[in-house]
Amino acid sequence: MKSKESKLLNNVIEKIINNEDLEELLEYCENDLFHHGPIKNTTLEILSLIKETNPDIFEKHEQRIIRLMGLFFKKNNKDITDLQQFIMENYKESIKELRKGAFTPMQNEILSKIDSVKNYSFSAPTSTGKSFVFRYLIENAENDVMIVVPSRALINEFYIKVTEYVKDKETMVLTFVDDINKKYTKKHIFILTPERARDVFKFKHNFNFDFFLFDEAQLTNEKDERGIYYDGIVRRLKESFPNTGFIFAHPFIKNPEAQFKKNNFSIIEENDYDSYRYKNTGQLFISEEKDKFYIFGTDKDVMGMYKKKIEYDPIDKVLSMPKGCVLIYTAKSRIVHRDVFKKFDSYINRYCFEEPTQEMTDIIETIKPLIGAKDGIESYFVNYLKKGIVFHHGSMPLDVRILLEKFINAGYCKMCFATSTLAQGINMPFDLIYIDRFEASKKLLIRNIIGRAGRSSDEDKFDYGIIVVRNDNMSDIRNLISFEEELDEVSLLDSQELNEDQKEYRDAIKNNDFSDEFNLPNKVIERTDNVDIESSIEIIKIAVENDALKFDLFNQELINIYNLIVVPQRKLSNHEIQILTEANNMLYCRFYGIKFSDICVNKYKRALEPVGKYKHGFVLKYDTIPNTVSLYNVPLFGEDEEIDFDSIVYNTYDFWDKLIDLKLIDIYYVAFMKYYDKYNEDIIKNIALKIKYGTINEKEIMELRYGFSNEDFDWLNPVVDKIDENEIVFNEKVDELDEFKKEKISKFIV
Repeated sequence: MKSKESKLLNNVIEKIINNEDLEELLEYCENDLFHHGPIKNTTLEILSLIKETNPDIFEKHEQRIIRLMGLFFKKNNKDITDLQQFIMENYKESIKELRKGAFTPMQNEILSKIDSVKNYSFSAPTSTGKSFVFRYLIENAENDVMIVVPSRALINEFYIKVTEYVKDKETMVLTFVDDINKKYTKKHIFILTPERARDVFKFKHNFNFDFFLFDEAQLTNEKDERGIYYDGIVRRLKESFPNTGFIFAHPFIKNPEAQFKKNNFSIIEENDYDSYRYKNTGQLFISEEKDKFYIFGTDKDVMGMYKKKIEYDPIDKVLSMPKGCVLIYTAKSRIVHRDVFKKFDSYINRYCFEEPTQEMTDIIETIKPLIGAKDGIESYFVNYLKKGIVFHHGSMPLDVRILLEKFINAGYCKMCFATSTLAQGINMPFDLIYIDRFEASKKLLIRNIIGRAGRSSDEDKFDYGIIVVRNDNMSDIRNLISFEEELDEVSLLDSQELNEDQKEYRDAIKNNDFSDEFNLPNKVIERTDNVDIESSIEIIKIAVENDALKFDLFNQELINIYNLIVVPQRKLSNHEIQILTEANNMLYCRFYGIKFSDICVNKYKRALEPVGKYKHGFVLKYDTIPNTVSLYNVPLFGEDEEIDFDSIVYNTYDFWDKLIDLKLIDIYYVAFMKYYDKYNEDIIKNIALKIKYGTINEKEIMELRYGFSNEDFDWLNPVVDKIDENEIVFNEKVDELDEFKKEKISKFIV
């Protein structure tokens, strides 16, 4: 005979929809929360479904549920009516007294572990308030802190949050490594990608780090260059800062201790690890088939074998809310080519802004010059933004993404079409997530996306989010919810499956044979002594001296320099040469002061011009190098495709972000600077500076060191009276700047 609980926890969805056993189900959930915490998916699904379908009944239990979940950061001032609530309230007060703030039991346990050991690695679900743990650590650190995140997009997220609560001028929050503003700075918070973190070794005697925090640390499992960079930076930091603690944070990882094993942390060191399951929000799962919607559960034994039809459209319901916001997770190609919008046109037409508000217009007008959307150039991205429809992916310029996140968080976004960039820790408010693209091979990525459904607010209510999937993905979602990824316990740095370029980087890490000054293996730097490299440098020097540096010459010699330094064992393929030519053209433009936005406009105009029998000009699609796999140049636009300005912007930014900034500048800069060290010719140093910074103006170089960009010079130079490593001094013209520009300089104004 089945137990009472077994009978209750059977076919739960049908019971809730039929208004059966609601009080008993709520009582079961409350007891489960008290005894185990908010860790069971089914418990949180039951609560979410009851609140969705029977809000009046749920409201009577809501405050008790919040307290039993340990959500001590919520404004729960209701009377305590039983022993369980009394115990939880006492727990809340003890944590508050210890931490001087409101933290959940899980957050407090994480902080206690960090207090007691040198190195700590943990896993916790998305949206469990890890950012509050990080905030506590940052605010209570006595010395410098480095936060390492997987992408530039997440740098924005952290920077915005950290600058909201770090207000004192003695703490410098930077998204790059430099020792600046010395007159006022006593403590540094660096927010960096693994690639940017390399710069810390130039200044390793300038800083005293309390800890290194690696967020979204599952990046270490990437089977490509990113994974190598990640483990490489961990090992180099460990070597250079032996007294600093390491904190690794992951979502949904079964073995967070792998970070210690794969990066050779000594067993005699103080290391600890945990994998948590606590959640702050509930989730509701809905499938969609032919515009009809069905509730289903992730655990069929409890929630029921079959989906149950609902008589409303959940997307419609969310969008009809005053600030309801829906995320559509999809492929970048579906956003760029706009075919994803066909499915959602009816929602866009019903719920988009007919006219943007003044606040929306202000943000949009700030975005347009950043990409060159002017003088009659049509940008679908801008046009959709006016309606409250946002595109978000990793090929958007950084300043644009900062403004988009501001746009979304201000409540102006009705629908956001986004790629896996959102899986990398970006915390924006979405009430519902529609999974348009289910990649079965990327379980952790999809689960991370799903975890972003639901706003974890400080209001006195139970928060939950809605996930909608296509009907044929129901089984995939069920399998996904119980999935926990295991990190490899052997680093790529110890793998034999590496190409020659990767082996050279690996050997430099292992043998501590890395140049801190140039961020390159010493073996690479030694190759700059090649006589053919010096010959190429001299050819460029003579052309610059005679004011006759043409692009063809500039490009040809830079290609030769790249070939001899990066892949001296072989000749570059035609495809690699074409990729380099496109990148070098952008460098050449910046060499002569042409902005990113103008580069995009010029490419767009070139693409519109017919060439011979072809109706438009050829635009090369971005590809990485070195590359021994791709043999053919791929056009950004097919012969029958429309020339799209937004695609030009995204493709151009990929060249800049993933190739020029990440790889080429270091290679070219070291070649010219090693030549300068040998022959001491000022013109060579100036060429190196123009390649690295796009300017030889000392004031502008210092502005770049303070974190501004070449795109900022036009408005920044007139408002800066003085700038050096000690301080930056502004004049009264700052009052004339718009709000976005004022925000960019606010941290430096004393």
